[in-house]
Amino acid sequence: MGHRQEKINVNQHIIDYLDYYLDSQSVYKSNYAVLLRGDWGCGKTYFIDKFIEEKKKNSKWNFCFLSKQNKYKFIKVSLFGLKNTNSITEKIFQILYPIRASRCTKFIKYTLNKHLKIDLDLILKGSINLNFIDDYQSKNKVKIIFIFDDLERTDIDIKEILGYINYFVEQNNFKIILLANEYKLLPNKENDNSQNQLYLEFKEKVIGKTFEVKHSFEMILEGFLEHHKIDLNEELNLFDIIKEVYESSGYKNLRYIDQSISEFKYVFNRIDSKYKQNIEFLSQFAKVFFVILIELKNGNLTEDTLNPLKDTNHTLKGDESKENKLSSLFKKYNLSVSDILFDIGDWEIILVKGDISQINNMIQGLHFFIEEEQQSWVKLWHFRELEDDEFDIQLNDMIKKFKNNQYLDIKTLLHVTALLVFFNNQKINSYALEDIKNQMLSNLENCYSDGQEGVLIEDTFWGAYGLGYYDKTSLEFQNMFEVFKEQNKIYYDHAVNQKKRDDLKNIISNLSKGNIKEISDFLNGDGLYIPIFVEKDCAKEFVGTVISVRNQKMFDFLYNIFFSRYSNRRNFKDYFSQELDFWKEVQKELSNQPVDLRDRKVKQFNLNLFKEKVTEIVDKMQNHNQ
Repeated sequence: MGHRQEKINVNQHIIDYLDYYLDSQSVYKSNYAVLLRGDWGCGKTYFIDKFIEEKKKNSKWNFCFLSKQNKYKFIKVSLFGLKNTNSITEKIFQILYPIRASRCTKFIKYTLNKHLKIDLDLILKGSINLNFIDDYQSKNKVKIIFIFDDLERTDIDIKEILGYINYFVEQNNFKIILLANEYKLLPNKENDNSQNQLYLEFKEKVIGKTFEVKHSFEMILEGFLEHHKIDLNEELNLFDIIKEVYESSGYKNLRYIDQSISEFKYVFNRIDSKYKQNIEFLSQFAKVFFVILIELKNGNLTEDTLNPLKDTNHTLKGDESKENKLSSLFKKYNLSVSDILFDIGDWEIILVKGDISQINNMIQGLHFFIEEEQQSWVKLWHFRELEDDEFDIQLNDMIKKFKNNQYLDIKTLLHVTALLVFFNNQKINSYALEDIKNQMLSNLENCYSDGQEGVLIEDTFWGAYGLGYYDKTSLEFQNMFEVFKEQNKIYYDHAVNQKKRDDLKNIISNLSKGNIKEISDFLNGDGLYIPIFVEKDCAKEFVGTVISVRNQKMFDFLYNIFFSRYSNRRNFKDYFSQELDFWKEVQKELSNQPVDLRDRKVKQFNLNLFKEKVTEIVDKMQNHNQ
């Protein structure tokens, strides 16, 4: 309740004045506007929305309120991105006379013209005055209040927009509330030209009162959380987590906080309930989520920083400058790189690509949820807290599993190797380094024995499963890791190439059977950002299958799957550049196609489009690879 009182006090003088401005009979025929100013994202829109909401609470009218026998209707229009004042007039008209669908337009035009004497075409062209507003007020016995938001972010020429607002105030005596980051409009060191001088003259003439909107972050955050209604575990204090991140960030953009809460809700709702019971995990997950997302929104983090290697989603590549940047960034929030839970590339998949299909698999592998009988290495990671007899039990268990090749997860295997090297260096156990290396390689081979794709690890900077690799700076471990990395890459490349071949074979097989949905599910799911069409040897079979299927299936595949996969130009460079040789081979097969389709006009039509698209893909890939 203390937070709520603080918020009211901060802007109560603005609320009091707006009540006076709207209610006072002396200003009913107003000849000035009120400006609410503040930096972008500081809470101006939130403030005015809450002001309107409070006015609506005691009213049965939608977006209207009664006060002193007057009924008011707010018309709120964002000027952001609008190109001309006709667009504003159109938005106002659509609010007053909502047009639900384009197929109703003719009927509405007829009705408005016949019964209200309003010509919609002339209004939308901006060719007449704003009498339709007076008509609405008269017929509905309301007084309209106009709120124009984002004045500094409009694409309308400053002279045109200011003249438009001036017309509302001086000629029609409408009450106007403007919202703007006025610093962008006033003459100053950054802005000192004729347009800014024009705004200054306009302000002196039209704006009668200016207020600086301030905010109580606590109350606004409270409002955001109430609005989004996240079904949280009562023990999770999301309010304090977000507040801590907000204060540590140094950014004051409330809009980003609201957006981030919305995105958190989306991800949170897709986390299995069994994981939501662990408050330690949820608290750490929420903090890292908001840290990375807010830094992304403010531009201090980029997609390139989160995903340094673009040719696959399964890799992390060392980049000293990026590592240093990320380390210093996390320190701002009292985080170390081992606190971020997932690989940094996984966060890029979640927060940049918006792909959360694997979120529960990622969480499952965290140290919070590793089964008791499998977590001796996790307990040893915290060995300083163990009693000596417990330490011996856990160490013997880990070594036994290590010698029996039971560590089938590559990141876990590297953790175990790091611990054994550390214990050797500290003379805590006598497992020889050479024996550790040989057994590590034996485990590593076993990791790929069942056709698993594995994971490519290029450095040890990030750790895994929310834990850093032990003793990663020691010479002994670095030498061990080089052996690990080299052999792992051989296994990994072979497994990935085999999987790509298998995936392509499955696509061809499903296409021949007409199973278009299975292809779509794969290419829009696990295969969305992965180069699949890479095996040149499969090009001939692929082309033959495309030609042989029924026209409907060919159409579905080409138009609904194939064409859409290559519609985003950036994907050629980031994800699909490895497919160039395959599509060049397809291009060759199409040009040498011996099948006579002269009597199959539809098939020939579809095939010609396919040829054109393949040529376009090849050209774009070649341009991006230069």
